[in-house]
Amino acid sequence: MQNITFSAQEELITQARNLARARGTTLNVEFRAWLSDFVSQQGQDIKQTRLRSLLDDITTPAAGQRMVPLDVQFTPPHLRVPAREAFNEREQRMLDRLNK
Repeated sequence: MQNITFSAQEELITQARNLARARGTTLNVEFRAWLSDFVSQQGQDIKQTRLRSLLDDITTPAAGQRMVPLDVQFTPPHLRVPAREAFNEREQRMLDRLNK
């Protein structure tokens, strides 16, 4: 285990020690728990940021591409094939070709 030194206002350190004592622990134990939570949360935040970036990259239209295809844009909503179903059909056709 490695020792580190932090600087903080004396009043805050006193309050933190009193709070830790009231919890039946020490400031050192509380800091280790905080550090573990901090690292875990930062890792989750990084993963979520990467996922959002990936989803943005996937869903952003290519240059010159419309957000809504023209064949869907002028089709009345009750006649449109849901996009998810169309995607699933294309995906299934690709999988079928791979399995042949």
